[in-house]
Amino acid sequence: MPTQRDHITIELPWPDNRLHAHNKGHWRVKSDPVKQARRSAYLIALSAKPDSHKPFERAKITYVFHMPNARNRDIANLIQSCKPYLDGIVDAGIIKDDNWKCLCEIEADAEVNSEFPCVEMTFVNLSHGSSDTTSTRRE
Repeated sequence: MPTQRDHITIELPWPDNRLHAHNKGHWRVKSDPVKQARRSAYLIALSAKPDSHKPFERAKITYVFHMPNARNRDIANLIQSCKPYLDGIVDAGIIKDDNWKCLCEIEADAEVNSEFPCVEMTFVNLSHGSSDTTSTRRE
């Protein structure tokens, strides 16, 4: 019987500028990009998900932002702009939910990649029975 993978990496397009937290427009302006981002993430996550995959109950998420240029960017805003992606990934069943009980560790890194700007999101299973159960939290 095959065992469940302990991690899944999903590569998604660079987030639409209308998804950034600093973009204060009417909610309808954001509505279409949010729906499109969520749907794209759902479809890409489905293709990355093994057939026997059960949603991770507890997970660590690592974002790697491959930025289109070296402009100074706020990492918290980049993470927030990926919220529709995260919702699509939950819809696809990669992780059980995106609340604090399920996503108990978050890391982020960034680098410039002007040829292929994108976001890599890696989910590591921290549920019981996983091969990776270490925690870096302070006690």
